[in-house]
Amino acid sequence: MRKSTYMLLVGCIFAAVIVAGKAFGNHLAKRERPILESTALYPALTMQELKEKAHSILYARVENVGDTYMYEAAASLTEDFEEAADTVGYPVTPITLKAIQVLKGAPEEGYFTYFEMGGITSDYIRKPDGYAMEEGMEVILFLNEEGFGWGAQSIFPVFDGQVILTDRAVEELSAERMWDIETDSINAGVRSQLRSKSVKVMALKDFCRLVEDMPGE
Repeated sequence: MRKSTYMLLVGCIFAAVIVAGKAFGNHLAKRERPILESTALYPALTMQELKEKAHSILYARVENVGDTYMYEAAASLTEDFEEAADTVGYPVTPITLKAIQVLKGAPEEGYFTYFEMGGITSDYIRKPDGYAMEEGMEVILFLNEEGFGWGAQSIFPVFDGQVILTDRAVEELSAERMWDIETDSINAGVRSQLRSKSVKVMALKDFCRLVEDMPGE
């Protein structure tokens, strides 16, 4: 075999290996992962208890959704939240937000990080308890000092000057300031995470005022 022919054959094999490797890598990146529901458990809190426990309450806009990593979280196998003596590994996604209005506490330089319990791992996707954050989304968050919340009960999406209320907020806040809207009128990112045909909402300024007027520092 001529040397030139041999070199050409080797080059073709080498190129084929690279292409195959890239194709396999793309397959791994694009392959479907199982989607798992959240297994996080939180104590049920009233709106006033949320305000008392929260280190920060912030109306903010999502600037960036970071890469998911595994976090060792305190856990209680007996559901006794006062005695969380065990630890479990859980995917966490850091979310960078810019504060628009501070209802309690203060973020550093207007930006802060919220740690979403859930995310995309190499083996599966873990849904958070509550709304998954997306860039551009506006939301009111009740957060502890470490930047974690208390699941869905501490997340209030905001759109077009309206706040989507939790069931607990509907029970406890001023009913005459609420109204129903069809979920079809909500932006796609939030709408895709709602399971009902309509939701209760409140004007952003009214919700913020009610939260600020609640007892609790």
